Amino acid sequence: MIEILKCMPGCSVQDLGRFGHRKLGVGSSGALDALAFQVGNTLLGNEANTPAIEILIFPIEIRFLTTQAFAVTGTTSKALLDGKELPPWWRTTGHAGQILRIESGPEGGIGYLTFAGRLDVETVLKSASTDLKGGFGGHHGRTLVAGDRLAIRRDRSSETHYSFGASPPGLPDSNVIRFVPGFEMDQLPQAHVRSFCEAAWTISRQSSRIGFRLEGPLIQFVSHIELLSYGVLPGLIQLPPSGQPIVLLADAQTTGGYPRLGSVISSDLRLVAQSAPGRTIKFRHCSIDEAAEAEADEQDYLDRLSMLRGAMCP
Repeated sequence: MIEILKCMPGCSVQDLGRFGHRKLGVGSSGALDALAFQVGNTLLGNEANTPAIEILIFPIEIRFLTTQAFAVTGTTSKALLDGKELPPWWRTTGHAGQILRIESGPEGGIGYLTFAGRLDVETVLKSASTDLKGGFGGHHGRTLVAGDRLAIRRDRSSETHYSFGASPPGLPDSNVIRFVPGFEMDQLPQAHVRSFCEAAWTISRQSSRIGFRLEGPLIQFVSHIELLSYGVLPGLIQLPPSGQPIVLLADAQTTGGYPRLGSVISSDLRLVAQSAPGRTIKFRHCSIDEAAEAEADEQDYLDRLSMLRGAMCP
């Protein structure tokens, strides 16, 4: 069991998401950085979808009430166990009474705190992700606050007190976001298409788990476009009347009606989410084949990490 000693707004319990219910108006929720989330579970020998604590704003402090293996992944945050700094993307063990503090890295971003075993939280529609709009799933359907206690259902992997970590996946151009053009992109004037792809877009402070608003050059169609409502998914790039695009994220609504400029590929959506307000990103056209190759590279990374973990924790 753990106790939350200090927690900033926005921290919640998430897994990979709640799928298959958008026709009912229920979005996916889930981890904003699915790869970092899965790395934490892989280091601990958990199933890939085991829920973790997602940290949007730092710092967070927890006290271990029982001995418990854990991992900290995600952004370049600083984790300290009883004041002793841990390496990044690291798995180790916290003993009863010890205090873990996770502070923000120099570039902000999102962190994940994963535990060996399973957080004993509410599962709704086969997912433990917290749906903040609906108020269900996770820990009482809300963000975490100081004083919360979370039990952890232990398994045999909780008994292996090894300390080791992972090399974070390479991010050669972490501010370059690949996207597949959308249905209405070809109706934009060519000058505006060039502006969209050449501009350095600033992440607005008016952003959330629902979507990131971008600030940059005005992007507009020659004439107003009226669309019937359509189903939307995380990664969709919408263009509202303001002329400033929105990239939808995990808590996005299930339907929308704004023109679609494209969709961020799944492998790069986490890079958008990890971009703190004030940072800039750029967009680059991407083929379906390139998107599939990027996804395969991520899976290969996770498979190799799993093999390493198996060798170190026989």
